[in-house]
Amino acid sequence: MKSHRPGNPRRGRRLATLLALAALIAVVIAGCGSSGKSSSEASTKPSEQSSSSGGSSSGAPIKLMVIASVNSPIQSFPEVQAAAKVAADEVNAEGGIKGQKVQILFCNSASEVNKAEDCAREAVQEHVTAVVGQIDIFTTQDVPILAQAGIPDVGLSSNGNLIDFQNPDVYPLQAGTLGGYVAEPVAAKAVGKHSISTAAANVPSALVNAKEIKAVAEKIGVKYAGTVEVPDTGVTDYSPYAQKLASLHPEAVVNILSPAPDLGILKSAQSIGLNVQWMNQTQAFGEQEASQAGGLGEGMLIASPFPSVRSTQYPLIATFDKQMEAHGISPQATAATTYPHWMLGINGWLSVWAVEKAAQSISGAVTPSSLKEAMSKETNLELPGGFKWSPATPGPKGFPRVSNWTQYFITIKNGKEETVSSIKPVDGGQYVVPINE
Repeated sequence: MKSHRPGNPRRGRRLATLLALAALIAVVIAGCGSSGKSSSEASTKPSEQSSSSGGSSSGAPIKLMVIASVNSPIQSFPEVQAAAKVAADEVNAEGGIKGQKVQILFCNSASEVNKAEDCAREAVQEHVTAVVGQIDIFTTQDVPILAQAGIPDVGLSSNGNLIDFQNPDVYPLQAGTLGGYVAEPVAAKAVGKHSISTAAANVPSALVNAKEIKAVAEKIGVKYAGTVEVPDTGVTDYSPYAQKLASLHPEAVVNILSPAPDLGILKSAQSIGLNVQWMNQTQAFGEQEASQAGGLGEGMLIASPFPSVRSTQYPLIATFDKQMEAHGISPQATAATTYPHWMLGINGWLSVWAVEKAAQSISGAVTPSSLKEAMSKETNLELPGGFKWSPATPGPKGFPRVSNWTQYFITIKNGKEETVSSIKPVDGGQYVVPINE
């Protein structure tokens, strides 16, 4: 900028203008959300986000809350909030939901039971129409709070707690981690593996998933060699657990672990020469983890309810990538850094659209009860990218809330994700076995 001599009257006017512009920019930035906050900064008080782009709206906004863990050592999924915000912007650009704008609230459950419960209570206090894209490990505690208030939980992505599949106020779009684990014995058999084991965190949801893998493996004629329980925290040497896995002599191993134990097992297994087909699911292992593993993730088979964000030959992924990039976020550019688990982002994005599509059949006000009534009648909603959702269609025995069990398989090749074309998508609904926690 061209300088002015002291005493020039234009300098004072220009300085005042720049200061006013800086203040305006600060206000705008402050309203753009809190996905980058640490768990200490992002309290259970939800941050509010609403779109002002396009469309015309009347009446109060329709509040939707995202509940997810961000910047916790166990789980960190900022993708959900980011993608839900983009979906809300797109919905608002088309006129909102029945003329009302969508407002996204966010609450960081931080992988802590008390904060997860507080997030559910905040949803009640904020009078949200629905929770969307929820992902946390404490649904046994927070889903009942939402259900008691009559708030539908749309697009909950399960970690394996059975309440996620059975509570009538939960409306999943896909089967969560359990869906991946159901499909993995099927994929192991497809690539010629005859025995399978699990390395499972010693937490209830992980052990439920291990039981399901065992049940499915036995159902399809794959030997289940056993489960090795691994502490979720506090371990610095994982070699004893890798030795236990080796003693089971499996041909494939499914890791049901949070990031640190996952990487610890892979490195310890390499050090003792354990050579198996490693398997995982996209909520736990992606390009970021592959980079941290130093190449140990190469060739891993990773179950996912959606294709890789790099696989734009699929209409769902092409549509998702296009909408995200239109709002300044590139899924492919951030897959190894800022947003490493885009499967959950896609789920959060679809969850907002699911509310919008279901609400189209509501004749009066869009409320939690009218939204639930609408979803109870829908058997073939088409969401962006051709994704089909049937919230009124019951799932298989023991899992009545989930009708979609499709799983794709992704692998890591040269550090990048790619969808495996040689393994057909697995419909886990025909293999899932009812189990008790």
